[in-house]
Amino acid sequence: MCLTFPELAVILGVSETCIWGWETGRSLPLISVYPAIISFLGYVPFPTENLSFGKKLLLARQISGKTRRDLARIFKIGAQTIDDIENQNTIPKLKVYNILQSFIDSQLN
Repeated sequence: MCLTFPELAVILGVSETCIWGWETGRSLPLISVYPAIISFLGYVPFPTENLSFGKKLLLARQISGKTRRDLARIFKIGAQTIDDIENQNTIPKLKVYNILQSFIDSQLN
């Protein structure tokens, strides 16, 4: 498939400038655009094997297009807690672990 920047921009719901920035390595997509990119590609363009719990949470969050703040609001835990778990600075309590594991499972399976 051969698409122009304007065509791809329409499909992904972004500007041509965004596409150009990604292609030239000058910028990265916003996390909110990840679901559209994954849908367009038809696969998840990130490694998914042998990840720690924190990295699985990060990947699930990226796939869903959610920010840390979004997850914090949804699951009623602190955004800093999400950050600490993703960066493997803390191990979540069992209740939080189970909630986040369900979210991970919903995104990665």
